[in-house]
Amino acid sequence: MKFKGTWILALVAIGLGLYVYLIEFKKAAKDEEKKAAEEKIIDFETAKVKTVTLKNAKGEFVLERDGTSWKLTKPIADKADDGTINNVLNALALEKYDDTIDDADLKNFGLDKPTQSISITTQDGVTKKVSVGTDAAISGKIYLQRGDEKKALYANSGIKIQLDKALKDLRNKQILKKSKDDVTHFTMKVNAKDNHGQASLTKKDGKWVLDGVGEEADQEVTDTFLKNLVGLNATDFPSEKSGDKTDQKKFGLNSPELEVTLQGKDNAPLAHVLVSKKDNNAIFVSVEGTPTIFQLFGSATDPLLKKPQDFRNKKIPLEFKKEDVADIYVKSSTGEYHLVKKGNSWEQYLPDDTKNVSQIQVASFLDKMADLKVADYIESSEKPVGLRPPLGRVILKNVKNESILDFSWGDRAKVQRNDYAITTKYKNPFTVDASSIAGIPIQTLVENKAKATPSAVAAAPKGNASK
Repeated sequence: MKFKGTWILALVAIGLGLYVYLIEFKKAAKDEEKKAAEEKIIDFETAKVKTVTLKNAKGEFVLERDGTSWKLTKPIADKADDGTINNVLNALALEKYDDTIDDADLKNFGLDKPTQSISITTQDGVTKKVSVGTDAAISGKIYLQRGDEKKALYANSGIKIQLDKALKDLRNKQILKKSKDDVTHFTMKVNAKDNHGQASLTKKDGKWVLDGVGEEADQEVTDTFLKNLVGLNATDFPSEKSGDKTDQKKFGLNSPELEVTLQGKDNAPLAHVLVSKKDNNAIFVSVEGTPTIFQLFGSATDPLLKKPQDFRNKKIPLEFKKEDVADIYVKSSTGEYHLVKKGNSWEQYLPDDTKNVSQIQVASFLDKMADLKVADYIESSEKPVGLRPPLGRVILKNVKNESILDFSWGDRAKVQRNDYAITTKYKNPFTVDASSIAGIPIQTLVENKAKATPSAVAAAPKGNASK
């Protein structure tokens, strides 16, 4: 019985100890949490902040939460830079003070006329404020005031750096608040040195088509152009008077180097963009309907200065399917060959027992031909030379003996790295990169058969037969 009583007392003692431990543990955790909150300069949840008012030597800025984003309401109305605002709030929520100076004369710490302040208002209407005073004697430390408290906080100077924001830091830098997928039609006019012209494109059935020409555009070039356009980001905002003629002239927008008009579904206007010439490694951009003149780095719009023909599909005159080719005729200064496909192998059209067709070289030949593309679509005033007769010619046919590509090339063009060329698939001559043509393996398509080497026995001299 004594043994049983001892166990009961032990269990009670353990239970009591566990209870005391858990109570004290939870209390200690709460005390630690309370202490951590008290050490914070401001205790708040960033996700619950509704408005922010920031004051510093560069101005007074008011921001409001707009769904999951931020917007500026003072000194101008504009979208805000979400990343910058969230970084300021996150940093502020983590900042702690080192010590307090109670019943302080705030004037001694520069807090009677603070250089910076930030006020945050949460969703439940509570406003909390921090003011920044002078730097402390120790480097990296400053004095702060929390709300209207009659004490100074001694803290790290990181908060001072976070609050030192200008209007350009707080504004959204994206110039066009559009997606490239919203665009169904655009016109580009360029007036740059050695590059003048206009291109107009429309999206039909998911493909970009060149207006007027009526041919499919280069989809990759067109998509990249629009991606670069909507991806333009400002470095500064030098004017809010884009409609003022004086400012237009000042920033070179009265005579733009580039002009782009965007339209969306049902020809709805999306944007009219003007881009200036470079000025001391800076360019300026305006968007119709927006008062802002944006400043960018001088190289930011280089990818947009396209020649109209850059949008043209460079494969159309030379396009064919390798699997359709059943007959190859080629003639150039390096040789003349006519090959036909029989089964899975290539043979000469006219059999020759002294030669073999190199299957590897034929495959390489077709690969090189399939890689050819137009270098430039030449102007009508440029007269190609060397095409009648051509310096080289390739004719590809299918199993029905129908021509699927008839390609000829001639002399070097005005751009010396290119050769003049023409195909029956396209009405006008164009140019092709000369090195691409030179890389087509023509003279190796057919090779001489190796001569049989006589065996040692057959080659040995005949001797006398043994008797």
